[in-house]
Amino acid sequence: MEVKHNGRSLLHEKDEAYMDWLEAQTGRYQTKCRDAFLMFMDFLREEGFEDPTGDRILAQHLENQRSDEEKVKHYFADLVPKFHEWLKTEYRSPKTGKPLTHNSATSYVAPLRGFFSFHRASLELTPAQQSKIAMIEVRKKYHAFKHDELSKMARVADLEEKAVILLGICEGVRVGDFVSQPRRPIIEAYKDRGGEFPLEFEVETEKAGVLAVCHITEECWQALQDYWANVPDSVYVFPSNGRHISADRANDVLKNTWLRAYPDRPDVKIRFHELRSYKMSALTNAQTNDWHVKRMVGKKLPQDIMTYLEGIDLSKDFMRAQEAFTFLGLAPSNHVVVGQLAQAYDDLEEKVGGMEEIIKALTKENVELREKLRESNEEVTSELEEAKERLAESVNLMKDLGMGLSEMIQQFYLAASGKMDIEMGTIPMEKWQKDIEKLIKKLNE
Repeated sequence: MEVKHNGRSLLHEKDEAYMDWLEAQTGRYQTKCRDAFLMFMDFLREEGFEDPTGDRILAQHLENQRSDEEKVKHYFADLVPKFHEWLKTEYRSPKTGKPLTHNSATSYVAPLRGFFSFHRASLELTPAQQSKIAMIEVRKKYHAFKHDELSKMARVADLEEKAVILLGICEGVRVGDFVSQPRRPIIEAYKDRGGEFPLEFEVETEKAGVLAVCHITEECWQALQDYWANVPDSVYVFPSNGRHISADRANDVLKNTWLRAYPDRPDVKIRFHELRSYKMSALTNAQTNDWHVKRMVGKKLPQDIMTYLEGIDLSKDFMRAQEAFTFLGLAPSNHVVVGQLAQAYDDLEEKVGGMEEIIKALTKENVELREKLRESNEEVTSELEEAKERLAESVNLMKDLGMGLSEMIQQFYLAASGKMDIEMGTIPMEKWQKDIEKLIKKLNE
C-alpha cells in the first residue's frame, strides 16, 4: 500500500502495527488517521527518533511501560502535548502553508492516541496534559437563510452556482453526500415520472448510513439541465477534474453568491449546511411529520419507523412546502397543477362523504334520544300527579286527625276537671273508646 504525504511517497506494506490499525478505520476517518500518523512520524524525526514506524513506536512504548522510571514509562504520553504544540507552531499545512489552529491540532492528536489504544497500550495523560490539548469551544453563529435571500442569490448565480444552490436546498443532505452524488438517480427519476414534478430519488448518506428520500422541483431540474449542457459528461452531478467538486467548493459557491447578492453584508457567516437547516424548517412549517422530515434529509431512524415510512408518499409533504422551494418563479407545469387539484378535490369529496355518514348516524341517534326523553318526561309527569294526589289525601287526613284530636282533648279536659262524668256524662264510655280506636286506625294507615 502506497501512502503519500506532503508530496512524498511512503511505503508501509511491512509496517504491521500501522497497517492493522489503519485498515480497521473506515471512510474519511481513515484518511484522518493516516495523515495524523504521518505528521507524528515527521515530529518524531525532529525529536531525534530514527526511522520511526508503527512497529518501532509500539515496540518502544511497550518496552517503556515496563520501566520503573516515570519519565521513561510515560515518554510517549509526554510527547502528545509537545506534538500538539508542534502542529500549532512548526508544522505547515500543504493546503494553506500555515500551522494548524488549536482545535485542528486536537483533531489530529485524537487519532494518534487511538493508535496506541487499538494495540491495547493506551497513553495515560495527566489532567494537566489533557487540558492543554482539549478542544476550545468556538461558537460560530452561521446565518439562517431566508427565502428572499436565497432567491436573490440564485438570480445572481452562474449556471453551476444556481444548480448547487437549488439542488442543495431541495435535497437538504450533508455537504459530503451532496458533492459526491451521481447523476443517474436524478435522470432515472425524471424518466419514471414522465416529466411530472417533483422528482423523487434516493441519496446515500455516509454519516447516518441511510438513504435520504429527496425531491427536486421543476426549476431545479431546469437549472441542472442548463448546467450539464455546459460541462463535460460525467457520472457525478457536479464534475471536477474527472471526479466531483469538493465540499469547500460547495461552501465557496454560497459565500461568493452571498457577497454578490449582498455586498453590504460581508461579515455574515455562510456555510452549505444551512441549506439543510432551511429545508427542515420549511417542511416543519408546512406541518410535516417529524419522522417524514428526518427521512427526507437522511437522518437515522429506528428500523420499525423506517419500515412504516416505506409505504408513505413523501412527495406530498414536499409539495405542501413547494412555495418555500421555488425561487425563480418557475412553478409546476399546468397539467401537474391540474392533476394535483383534481386529487385534492377527490380527497375532499371522500372526506365530505364520510362526514355525511357521520351526520346521518348522529341524526338517528338524536331522534332515539328525543323519544327516550319524551317517554321519560311522561313517566315523570304521571308519578308527579300521583304524588300530588297522595299529598292532598295526607293533608285532608291531617285535618281530620287534627279536629278529632282537638275534640278528644276537650273531653279529657272536662273529665279531668270534674266537669264531666265519663260514664254518666254526655259522651258514653263505649263511644269514646270507639273514637279512639278509629283514630289509631287512621294513624296506622
